[in-house]
Amino acid sequence: MSIPITNQIFKKALATAKKSTVLRSKMGAVLFTNSGEIVVFASNQTCLGHGKKFTIHAEEAVIAKAHKIKANSRMKGRLSIFILRWTKTKGIRMAKPCERCAALLKKTGWNVFFTDYNGKIIKDGKP
Repeated sequence: MSIPITNQIFKKALATAKKSTVLRSKMGAVLFTNSGEIVVFASNQTCLGHGKKFTIHAEEAVIAKAHKIKANSRMKGRLSIFILRWTKTKGIRMAKPCERCAALLKKTGWNVFFTDYNGKIIKDGKP
């Protein structure tokens, strides 16, 4: 299977990651259809609640947005998510979802793509 990450999807993930409010690791996630149509996108964000800082992961934000617009039911065929991590000093880095996000993504049934330490695109943990 070829990697369906188009230049448009890659650029949207990178631009979205750069808008993250998290200083140490900026993540961007893009949900797209088999035809390459971008459905929703989000970055990780630092939030303040009950006097404590916490981070909403980009994957969590995309899942919430997709649920809000009922993306799974209105999109025919499978959906895929592309996750990218960007740092100012090192550029594109490993963006493998954490255990919590991986479990959430598994429940969606979406194909999962992310970048490795060299910026290479990995599908569901397999190069």
